[in-house]
Amino acid sequence: MDDCFKIGLCFLIVSLFSINIIFSQEVNLLKAENKAQTHAILSAQYSADGYALARSSYFLAKISAIQLNCDSGLVLMQKAVKHADSALIYSDESFLEANLIMKRGKDFMLESIENLSNANSEQELTELLEFCREAMFNGANGVTDAYMASLMFEDHPEGILEDEDSTQIKDRDFTRLETDEYSYITIKELYSKRSTEIDDELKQLAEQLKNSKGDELEALKSIMAQLTQEKKALTQKISSSDDKLVKVQNDIGIEMVQIVNKDLFTTDKIGFYNKKVPVPEDVELPMGLVYRVQMGFFKSQLPPEHFDGIFPISSQKVDETYYRYVAGSFAKYEEAKSAKLSIIEKGYKDSFVVAYLNQQKISIGKALEEERK
Repeated sequence: MDDCFKIGLCFLIVSLFSINIIFSQEVNLLKAENKAQTHAILSAQYSADGYALARSSYFLAKISAIQLNCDSGLVLMQKAVKHADSALIYSDESFLEANLIMKRGKDFMLESIENLSNANSEQELTELLEFCREAMFNGANGVTDAYMASLMFEDHPEGILEDEDSTQIKDRDFTRLETDEYSYITIKELYSKRSTEIDDELKQLAEQLKNSKGDELEALKSIMAQLTQEKKALTQKISSSDDKLVKVQNDIGIEMVQIVNKDLFTTDKIGFYNKKVPVPEDVELPMGLVYRVQMGFFKSQLPPEHFDGIFPISSQKVDETYYRYVAGSFAKYEEAKSAKLSIIEKGYKDSFVVAYLNQQKISIGKALEEERK
């Protein structure tokens, strides 16, 4: 993993935890049912904070300020290791891959602790910055591994157990693809923000350069060269993130149609469908009873932006000429009826509810009989 990507990725992890995009409530060890996962989250949080201090130190030129950051980062990394140990204690052998990743993350944290411990005020600035650099990148790896382990510490290591009734209403959880979509959107924003930060940092360093000499001068030149190289790499990273985001959004377009859950439906997902992320066609529906809202029957495929904001939708090729566009996947008729009213408000006045049983279209009357069973 190259230096620029690790910096950007750790910015992402810090953002994810700070706004609780993955976990909708604060981490509480006393209330947590999955303590292995909770400790892994806490380990990632503390190591992310330690990483942030190491990174901040790397761009400083005052030895006293660097020392203060390193001391604080050391305490945070030690807490991260304690939570990593706890995650491994509460886990079991069935989470083999998660345990291996958590152990690897702990090793990176220990390396970061050693780097931070070696940084002291008796050293030259160039030596201090090198220890900060190593602490930063070891911390970055520790954050990403702890974060990944937390996602893998699920209640069922072999995957989520499904009931026989695939349309049973369940709590709305973010899927991995949704998390990935948010991640790539966020990391693009962070890369852009980082580019602006680099410009500001280069200006500040250029001012410091005027009054520096000797080792401090060489250290500043080295930092400026690295910042310039980092900025150069950002364009390529943003392009790569764009490509990954497009792939994830195409997969989401299919996945969301196949999940029967009223909470997935929205009329506000503006700009999701476009030339790179077209409306999915002929998506296989889940088994069981599924209601959808047919928005229209058209002689040819419409541009992706036509139904802008309505999500999720798919098209069904009726014959060589005609296409049917439908939205959402609902377990109950009243849910689909409510979605239909929202779609009508968007201007699609001919919309109506359709029903499927085990992937076959059925009448609303028969669907209601099935729903009452």
